[in-house]
Amino acid sequence: MTTDNYAACPLSASVKARLNDLSSTNYFYSGPGGHCAGDFISNSTNGIFKAPAVLSAVAESNGNVTVVIQRATIIPTLTAVMAMENDRWLATDLASGSGPSASIFSPKPNC
Repeated sequence: MTTDNYAACPLSASVKARLNDLSSTNYFYSGPGGHCAGDFISNSTNGIFKAPAVLSAVAESNGNVTVVIQRATIIPTLTAVMAMENDRWLATDLASGSGPSASIFSPKPNC
């Protein structure tokens, strides 16, 4: 996904800004200087070849909904914390896998 495509995604402004920041430093680049070998959301350089599957969706007491998505069998799950903003459900955090580096907002997020 390129930064132009994030505008159409149901992502909060802070998630879009973080994805754009990481993209601008080639964080998702598969070549020299890159950390991930593909896009954060699809975890692929070529797009999604298998339809993602929702593994769970849990409503939190604060009104947020945490959705766990299986992107493919060999890569970590993608967790999206969804919140209602201006009458739209938007992802306010994305996490790849688990642990302290899972969140997109961690200093060096998982791929």
